[in-house]
Amino acid sequence: MACSVYFQCLSLIPALVREWYYNQPKRIRDAVDRVTQKYVSPILIQQELDSASLLKEINIGETGLFTVKKHSNTREITAIYNIETSRVEICIRLPINYPLSNTNIECTHHVGFTKEQWNKWMLQLKTNLTQNVNKQNKIGQFNVFFLNLEWCYCRWIITLEKKY
Repeated sequence: MACSVYFQCLSLIPALVREWYYNQPKRIRDAVDRVTQKYVSPILIQQELDSASLLKEINIGETGLFTVKKHSNTREITAIYNIETSRVEICIRLPINYPLSNTNIECTHHVGFTKEQWNKWMLQLKTNLTQNVNKQNKIGQFNVFFLNLEWCYCRWIITLEKKY
């Protein structure tokens, strides 16, 4: 019964479990970490990878393509967004003790954006992806994020045209 409740809590409210986990003494954290890595994380990681792989490829407008790839051996989800001359590639790595530790989110490739704008978007994306919802929903929100980015990109071009 306790294991089932713990599993459900990690599935549904991982941020609260993480907060509880980090407030425990080291010996309790170590024990919880071992149990989570051995019994819970493999199941949750596989669920996340499977749900992310359902997205595959999505056409965005006439010129955009959004692709999601899973890499089971490395516990990674790669999301790629191509539109005209711009390309963004984000890699989400799930830790071995997922979800007790936060996911690592990094941009592996981006073309067509200023560094300042890109850093702002990455901060928004990282904040959004580390919340309590599963990664499939967040990958879908990643798609919406880049639809908004496409709109911002178009607005940015219009602003430049007005300035110069």
